[in-house]
Order: sequence, then C-alpha cells, then structure tokens
Amino acid sequence: MNANKPSTRAARANAEKIEVVQTARRGRGRPAQAKVQQVNGGARGRGAGAAAIVPPAKDTKVDVVVSADTSKQKSLNRETKSLQKLSAALERSKRLFVDQMAASKDRLRAAYVEITTSLEDRRRKLEEELENCEQEGTEFLTSRSNKINELKALCKKAESLSDKALVQFREDIRKLELEQRAESKLATGIRFEWEPDQLLSLAKSFGNVPPLFSNRSNIPPTSAVQANGSSHQESKSSKLHEISLGGIAMQSDSLDAKQLLELTRHIQHTLRRHGIPDDILPKVSGEHGVLPTRRTSGTAGTGRRRRGRGGGTSDLHSSYLMIHALVFW
Repeated sequence: MNANKPSTRAARANAEKIEVVQTARRGRGRPAQAKVQQVNGGARGRGAGAAAIVPPAKDTKVDVVVSADTSKQKSLNRETKSLQKLSAALERSKRLFVDQMAASKDRLRAAYVEITTSLEDRRRKLEEELENCEQEGTEFLTSRSNKINELKALCKKAESLSDKALVQFREDIRKLELEQRAESKLATGIRFEWEPDQLLSLAKSFGNVPPLFSNRSNIPPTSAVQANGSSHQESKSSKLHEISLGGIAMQSDSLDAKQLLELTRHIQHTLRRHGIPDDILPKVSGEHGVLPTRRTSGTAGTGRRRRGRGGGTSDLHSSYLMIHALVFW
C-alpha cells in the first residue's frame, strides 16, 4: 500500500469538516442555529473523539426578570428593616412616655405637698402671732381694768386726799381717757388680713401642662378646626374690650372686662414677685400703653450718642423686653 495515499477514514473526516464549514456559512446571521463541532478522527468513524458543543446565547428577557426580582427583594428587605427599627423606637417611646408621665405625676404631688407644707407653716406662724396679739391685748385691758378699779377706790376717799394726791388722781383719769381711743381700736380692729385675689390667682395659675406637640402648624387641620378658624375670623368684628391699669394697656375681643382686669392684676403681681416696681410700667409703656421707639444708630452722630446719660431709652426697652418675657413666660 502506498503510504502517501490518504486512508479512507481520513478522507471521510476531511469531507465532514468541509460539510460543517459550508453549513456554518449558509447559516450565517443565525447564531442560535449554527453549531461548531471539533472533530478528532471523525464523528462517525470508530474511535471518534468527544464533540464539544457551544451552548446557545442566553435570553435577555430572563435576565431582566431576574434582576427586577432581585431589586424588589432588596427593597422589601430595606422596608422590613425600617419597620423593625420603627417598631423598636415605638416601644422605647412607650416606655419613656409612661416613665415621664409617672415622674410628672410625682412632681405634681411633690409640688402640692411643698405648697401645702408652706401654707401650714405660714398658718402656724400666723396663729402664734395671733396668740401673742391676744395676750398683749388682754394684758393691756387687764391693766386698764385694774387702774380703773384703783381710781374708783380713791374716788370714795377723795375728801380725805391731799392736794398732791388729788392732782395725781386727776392725771390718772385723764391718762385713762386718752388711752380710751386705743382701747376702742383694740376692741374693733381686725387682727388678720389677707388678699384673696392674689393668692387665688396664683392658685389658679399654679403649674402648667404643655401640649404633647408644641409645633401644631405642621399638623393639617381638620374640618372642625377649619370651621372654628373661620368663625374666629368672623368674630373679629365683635365688641373690643379695653382696660388700662398701672401702665398696662390690654385689648381683647374674646375676654370681657372682668377677665382682662384679673389678667392685669396677675401680671402686676408677677412683676412684683420678680422685683420689678410698678412705677416702671408708665416709663416703659408710656401714658397710653405705647412702647417708646428706640433711636437707631444712624439718626445721631457718634459724639451725640456718647453724651447720653445712662441707658436712656435703651434701658426702658430692655425693661419692656423683660416685662414681656415675664408676662408671656
């Protein structure tokens, strides 16, 4: 046999390679149907090698669906974690709210006990003063009674008294007559005085319970609130009550004159408790309750500002701000 002559098996393998190449050329543009085979020794012959087949390209629609599901799952995981955090924060807020309410009630009881204790101490002190007053008055009246009895006894012996004794007798009688006015005041005078308005106003204004939410503007109003707001705007044209007392001028269309008077007295008492005298109010608010305007820095020269004495209008303005803070505190 000639060695250069190709064998039948090799000829078949070459023919199959040519057929595969021609099939791939005819199927150009259809990558999903074209198959590339690597044949070692032929696919049909004996001892043929394993054929490696390239899988077709993946579908893009499946990839999109899988990525959408993954992002949705991640979003759900984030929302779940957010809900867990909110739930934990809510439980913590509940515990703190309960603790704070219990502490507030304890503070209220402690404040009430402190006030009642102070009132009891003051009551005992006033009772002691009344006891001393009663004892002193009783001693004064007893001494006068004894003196009058002595003079009555001397009056029966007036004929046998000397001139000097008669002069002393008459002086004692005149002294008793002069002390009779003090005796009348002692008998009719009120021994205990107090101002109920101030104490009762302080009792009514005792303590403060702030609202749960200090910023109410962010909460959308309901229909009832809107209706109340509209009715309040319509009621602005109602009667306006005005009162001026001790340099404090107040106007209101929702409070009557009596309520304005009580509020003004409460403001005056608050100012007195903070050490602000009443005579400063006319200086601050003026005769008609108008705040004096403060001079700006551009209306006067530097030398003119330096010649001012003390605080001037600046001090009055500071006093007004302090009064305003005390009133609305």
